[in-house]
Amino acid sequence: MEADEIRAAIAARKRRASDLKLRESLWTLYSSHLKYFQDQLIKDHELIAPEIKDTLVFSGQDIQFCLATTLYRLRYSRGREERDRWGGDNTVSTHALVNLYVEDNEVFAFSLRTSVTYTPEMPLFDTYMGEISCFIEGPWVKEIPALVKRLAEHKKAVWDRRNTPRLNAEMKNFGL
Repeated sequence: MEADEIRAAIAARKRRASDLKLRESLWTLYSSHLKYFQDQLIKDHELIAPEIKDTLVFSGQDIQFCLATTLYRLRYSRGREERDRWGGDNTVSTHALVNLYVEDNEVFAFSLRTSVTYTPEMPLFDTYMGEISCFIEGPWVKEIPALVKRLAEHKKAVWDRRNTPRLNAEMKNFGL
């Protein structure tokens, strides 16, 4: 392959990964689920879906789990932090890298930046999905977004079950 063909193929793969919203799926997997699981294993293990609960391994920046017979490892590497002050607002931005490994082979990597702006009214949160630096397509492309959906559904089912008695009491208090 010529250099131009290689660049075009890489650009096409980056577009495909972007179109599939893989950065968003992996960030949701980490930021809404995996980063809390280590504490939840001790405090509230019921919130973790049984399909991965017994396979979770935490090691530094890595979180490892199995789906069926496939081993996944997600790495969140926190980078530099920047602080800015504009007017009366303070902003703290954190750069990071997110890597996904399937059977110890890197299949996806991207950079991101999260920001919190502290305004007088409330903090404002923002996440910027950065450059995709690795994308090797495989079955994980469908399995990870499906897992994110199942984890959210499991957590919602647990919360709904826990809140049913309170909801029934509230219904009674309002004549419903």
